[in-house]
Amino acid sequence: MTSLVDSTLGPDRASLEDLSPGEIHDMEQEGTLVVDARRARSHYFDGRFLAARDLLREQTYSLSRQADLSSAGASGVIRGLEVRAASGRRLAISGGHGVTPAGELVALDAAIVVEVDDVSELAQLDASFGLSTAPATPPSARTGLYVLALRPVEYVTRSIVKYPTTVDGRRSSELADIVEGVALTLIAYRDDAAERDPWKQRSHVARTMFLEQAARGIPPETLPLAMISLERGYVRWVDPYLVRREIGAEHGGVVGFGVASRALREAHLAQYDGQLRELVAERQARGGLRFAAADHFEVLPPAGRMPAAAIDPKDFTQHFFPAQMAVDLSIVTEDEVTVLVEESLLLPPIDVRGDAEDLDFTTLQVLIPMSRASLRRLRLETTPRPLRLVPPLLVRRKPIDVLNALTRRAPAPIAIVTADPRAPIEAAWREALAAVSDQLLWFVRRRTLELRATELFAEGRRER
Repeated sequence: MTSLVDSTLGPDRASLEDLSPGEIHDMEQEGTLVVDARRARSHYFDGRFLAARDLLREQTYSLSRQADLSSAGASGVIRGLEVRAASGRRLAISGGHGVTPAGELVALDAAIVVEVDDVSELAQLDASFGLSTAPATPPSARTGLYVLALRPVEYVTRSIVKYPTTVDGRRSSELADIVEGVALTLIAYRDDAAERDPWKQRSHVARTMFLEQAARGIPPETLPLAMISLERGYVRWVDPYLVRREIGAEHGGVVGFGVASRALREAHLAQYDGQLRELVAERQARGGLRFAAADHFEVLPPAGRMPAAAIDPKDFTQHFFPAQMAVDLSIVTEDEVTVLVEESLLLPPIDVRGDAEDLDFTTLQVLIPMSRASLRRLRLETTPRPLRLVPPLLVRRKPIDVLNALTRRAPAPIAIVTADPRAPIEAAWREALAAVSDQLLWFVRRRTLELRATELFAEGRRER
């Protein structure tokens, strides 16, 4: 298809040359013509005197247009810019580039290692550029949560001769080059909960970011890379995905209906996975991986990992999720896990500290990934159907269920020794749980519409 725009003839815009200045002024007053003051260019013609202000206007026009085009797409990290704790007071940042919400391009050509004490807070950076004179906390005394961000800056350098513009003027010197760069800056993050426990602190911020979707106090002219916790200048923990967003997924996903952006949902999954792995490593040293999610997290992503030790293979009870939730255990092939996780990311996060009524209608599926060869061998021995996991407490059990359980425990008047038909199936489930390589399972949230009516309302019919 032939383009209707000839790039050799200039911009394809309607010209108002035929209108008088008065008519243009009337259109501006009526609001039918909107003018952007940043988009004014010099009109060059032979015989016009050229001044420095004309060239400065051209620079302003180009920078403004570039920023507008960048912000029209998305903001976030394009590549690299990964942050990790190096040691004590040092942070390591890999090379990469990204776009700020204001549309400015920021880049690091190579990896750098910086001392936290050498990174200025935003107030100090503003003061150094003459934008603010507010005093800031001394670097060695910083305590609390901070957002490590990149901020575009510029400065002038290289002195040259400035020739006089009048007959009686004198020669002088002037700085000739404007150099653009990026500055690392720390932005103090105000946490209302002010938790001192590092796990609870991170979980509360995750709730604010991913469930409430409230990023507080991060200026649009900065590109956030990671959130760090400092204790008198020492790094306690680094969590990139609390504030880091990938640019490729910023506008992906469902349009409207209050659904979070794709970038936010992926960041929640990555943040939770990183925090869970740190928690598992810490608890392995103490010898216990059976814990409740609500003890360390306030909100879970709709899909993620969980320790296999949270499922007791003796009676198939689960200790990770709240007792009000319906949790099923299933076996899937390894190549299908990605698809199931992808589908679950469209669902809202899981508030593990929410109301009991909301938790009661939250259905999860715990997945045991297996290779097709292992699954084929297991299928030859027995056919393990999806298994309903029950909580260790009698929260969801009705009196009739408790009575039935007591009846099953009571010895029959005439004991007939028969093989339990469930024994081979339960043995297959135990074998599948024991075969998990890294002792981490996947869980995915299920849609309520996927539940059959008989499954959803069976409990209500039993009550009647």
